[in-house]
Amino acid sequence: MSEASSCNEAQRAETRVLSLVLFALAILILYACSRFSYLLFHTMVEIFCVLVTLGVFLLAWNSRRFLDNHYFLFLAMSFAVSGILELLHTFAYKGIGIFAGYDANLPTQLWISFRYVVSLSFLAAPLFINRKLNVAAALTYFGGTAALLILGIFSGHFPDCFVEGKGLTPFKIYSEYIIIFILLASAALLWANRERFDRRVLRTLVASVISAAGADVAFTQYLSVYGQANLLGHLFLFLSAFLIYRAIVSTGLKEPAAVLFRSLEQSEQALRQSEARLQLALEQRTRELIEKEALNEELQRETAMRRQIEAELRGREEQFRRAIEEAPIPVVMLTQDGEVLQASRSWLEVTGFVAGKIPTFDKWLEAQVARQAAETITARMRELFHQERNSFTTDFRITGSDGCPRHWTFSTSFLGRLQDSRPFAVGMGVDITEREEGEAALKRSNQRLDLLADTASRLLQSKDPRQLADTLCREVMTFLDCDVFFNFLMDEEEGGLKLNACAGIGEEQAAAIERLPLGVAICGCAARDGCRIVAENIPDSQDARADLVRSLGIQAYACHPLMSQGQVLGTLSFGTRSRNSFSEDELSLMKAVADQVAIAMERNRMEETLRQAKQAAEAASNTKSRFVANMSHELRTPMTGVLGMLDLALLTPDAAERADYIQTAQRSSRSLLRILNDILDLAKVEAGKFSLDNRPFGLRACLAQAVDIVMPEVKRKGLHLTLQVAEGLPDHVQGDQVRLRQVLTNLVGNAVKFTERGGVTISVGAGEEGADGSLEFRFSVRDTGIGIPQDKRHLLFNSFSQVDDSNTRSYGGTGLGLAISKEIVERMGGSIAIEGEAGAGSCFSFTVRLGLVQGEAELPSAPPRPPAQPGSPAGAGRHLLVAEDDPTIRQVLGNMLGRLGYQVEFAEDGAQAVAKWRQSDFDMIIMDVQMPLLDGFEATRSIREQEVHQGRRLPILAMTAHAMKQDEERCIAAGMDDYISKPIDFRECLEKIGALLGSAGPGCR
Repeated sequence: MSEASSCNEAQRAETRVLSLVLFALAILILYACSRFSYLLFHTMVEIFCVLVTLGVFLLAWNSRRFLDNHYFLFLAMSFAVSGILELLHTFAYKGIGIFAGYDANLPTQLWISFRYVVSLSFLAAPLFINRKLNVAAALTYFGGTAALLILGIFSGHFPDCFVEGKGLTPFKIYSEYIIIFILLASAALLWANRERFDRRVLRTLVASVISAAGADVAFTQYLSVYGQANLLGHLFLFLSAFLIYRAIVSTGLKEPAAVLFRSLEQSEQALRQSEARLQLALEQRTRELIEKEALNEELQRETAMRRQIEAELRGREEQFRRAIEEAPIPVVMLTQDGEVLQASRSWLEVTGFVAGKIPTFDKWLEAQVARQAAETITARMRELFHQERNSFTTDFRITGSDGCPRHWTFSTSFLGRLQDSRPFAVGMGVDITEREEGEAALKRSNQRLDLLADTASRLLQSKDPRQLADTLCREVMTFLDCDVFFNFLMDEEEGGLKLNACAGIGEEQAAAIERLPLGVAICGCAARDGCRIVAENIPDSQDARADLVRSLGIQAYACHPLMSQGQVLGTLSFGTRSRNSFSEDELSLMKAVADQVAIAMERNRMEETLRQAKQAAEAASNTKSRFVANMSHELRTPMTGVLGMLDLALLTPDAAERADYIQTAQRSSRSLLRILNDILDLAKVEAGKFSLDNRPFGLRACLAQAVDIVMPEVKRKGLHLTLQVAEGLPDHVQGDQVRLRQVLTNLVGNAVKFTERGGVTISVGAGEEGADGSLEFRFSVRDTGIGIPQDKRHLLFNSFSQVDDSNTRSYGGTGLGLAISKEIVERMGGSIAIEGEAGAGSCFSFTVRLGLVQGEAELPSAPPRPPAQPGSPAGAGRHLLVAEDDPTIRQVLGNMLGRLGYQVEFAEDGAQAVAKWRQSDFDMIIMDVQMPLLDGFEATRSIREQEVHQGRRLPILAMTAHAMKQDEERCIAAGMDDYISKPIDFRECLEKIGALLGSAGPGCR
């Protein structure tokens, strides 16, 4: 054998030398041709490559039935396509002139397509080293590829590769680099499978692929088809074709086992080597047995060892059988014909079969697996036993022996053949039902959360959740697989529930339940009690509350109240006609949706409340703004009269004319004082500190005083005023005379102000007597004035409001009189109303409750005396201290009191007042409340504390700009004896000074 091997090596060496010589000679000839005619050189190289590819194809095609490695068959079929493309490239080359009308772009396009086919075929061919090639499919593929490439190139749909006057296109250059990369990758892949090839063939093939890559490197560099780079590229191409010829054609013809039947040759060599080794071992063993005398003992030991091995094998088979039988998952071992050789207990429990009576695997599939899934499993089992695959895994549903559907993942693997040569496999099933149910539950939970999030988002964005409730509840109803839903809302005006939205019932049925009283049906009870009500199995239920939904065919019904801060806003309920109950998840989803709807409705209601409050505040602000403007006018008008008349009094020398001016100024100041009193009264009302001073008084005297106040204006305008008092009307009553007179004065004054001709009629009558002994008195003031429009009446009794608040109004006023009058009347237990039309006069009427007094009523106080003249001795010998920080008021008080004979000293603050009181004896102190350093309250307290040790008490009269009741009480609490409000009424001031000095005993001095 060694001599034959040496001979073969020598022949191969001679062949290699001869091939090298022939290749060198061919290179010289080609180079010479290129110097003579480049076209001839190009044609010879390309034709040689075409012949090599054709030779490879014919060799592999004719031996395809004997090939066990389809690498060469795949490569050969691709060479056939590439040879056609390369031949067309040769014919299309510039100078041949076969394809008229085409420029140098055509052969370049054919070249690139040919190179792509070759490189990609080298890259894909290793896939068929261990796989069988479907020849028909491969022929169809390569034929179609060739046709498509040729058609695309000649029809102009293939990218341009060469442009006359510009050279190679980027596509051609980049394609060359891609082809280089593919060829190098093919060489690496070929080398990775080197054990599958003959060493000589492998080296030659790798060298051929690298040479082809070198050719493409050269083709990326040339600028002209006749350049050196193009020449070098074709020489590399020739070298690549020559190496392919040496690797496949030459070797395949001379030594087919090295190329086409490599596996067979390797198997034969391994068999020969094994036979040689066995022969050597047999000869050696025979010699050993002959040499040993204990041949029989050795045979016995070997027999025992064989039996031991057989026992171990049987033990392992038993272990394998028990492993299958006791497997915790369904396991079945079966043959190609479907016979079940063995099954695990788990498989038997699920399928319900009994060991020993198991039908074929196909019968089991037919009985417990869906038809489509069974057909899929049967087809894959067929592929498995034909060894087209080693294993497979599939999912399908089965119906177990208990009738419950289960979901399996079934994996099957081919194990080999039995002793009777039948192929067998093992299948294992994993029950994934619980996992699938968990995934489904998780998915539904995510959908539930998404639904809640979407519902919350849309409700928050909605400006009217009531309208959105229908759409959202329909989506929730669909998600819960319910058939009906109802959304009732509380009707705050009429009470009960009002249907806002519903689905699943007819229009007539919806109209019948449009309104639902509280406590009626399930929704009415849920709204009344503020709690959830769930009714299940309604057809069999005796609950009367479920009669309404039972009549609609509903079997299960859940109603949730819409709650917000403990208040029921309405209800939201869902019902189903196909189930008898709801799950806890479904009820919790309903509860969450109901809470979201309630929150959105409450938020919307709060926003509406805030909007209305804002509008009211804006309206109030606008009203107050108009009031301030009107008040400015009303205050400035009398103030203008005061200042103007005083200016005139200063300018005129006539005493009579000066006195008239001063009286006019005094009237204007009193008008200004009335306005200020109205403002103070309103402040008392808004502060909640408005109070009544109930005392006995004469009713008719009070009426006369009110009439006397307006009579000057009535006479000035030429009107008539009538007072009508019902006969038998009690005159001795108890109440707040001042406030009643204030109401009458306001109403009668308004009537006179807005009446230009005609007159005013005042009527007084009695009403019903109360249980507490009080009597209702009815007053009305009717005029023939301008009247009040119907659309303006709501403004009359509002603060700061007037019927005409424009800048061009004809009548003045602050807009406070009627608001204060309304408050007084209501405090006195009555009400006020208005009648009349615009242009036809008006009638204001009101009622008050007054107590009845037995005997004499309080007489009206006598009119104040006029101030004493300068020569009057009323204050002679009296020493007064005036504590006032304002110099004007000090001057006024000093002049007025000095004319009356009082001796007056002044203090500019409380500290000076206390100091002067200590230094001198005074008959009385007039103390301002607000002063710097020490106010009047603190100064009075200091004096009273020191008087305790002196045993004397000096009268103190307080002066304050605050005219409220609590201000008077504060002055008295501080130790002052009386108080007078600013602006000072000098008649009242003199009366209170005289009263205090008269009450002061001798100890005052």
